[in-house]
Amino acid sequence: MAAILALMRTTRAYAPTRIFLNLMLNLPVVRNEIDRIREFTQVKTLERLEQEAERKDLVSDAQRMNTDEIVSSARVTIAAGRETTATALSGLIFYLLQTAHAFKVLPKEIRGSFKRL
Repeated sequence: MAAILALMRTTRAYAPTRIFLNLMLNLPVVRNEIDRIREFTQVKTLERLEQEAERKDLVSDAQRMNTDEIVSSARVTIAAGRETTATALSGLIFYLLQTAHAFKVLPKEIRGSFKRL
């Protein structure tokens, strides 16, 4: 939600964009998706807070933050990761389909890199 609020603040000077965003954000399907993401992030972050840290991550590094701040940071991280991962996978698939040799060799390299797959 913090990212949405920041976007709304930056679009104050552009009335048509602000009107469009307000309309989009109030659509039931968008509101439902926002609520679903909020709930998912809340549950997963609270689950993570209850676990012992095996390695450093957002939660173990957030000792000075309260729970709401950690959940908010997790939401932004998940949203950012979702888009960059989708973009990277789309590009990877596109280039693999353009390069037959790489498409053929990649599964062998991946399977050879792991004991179990």
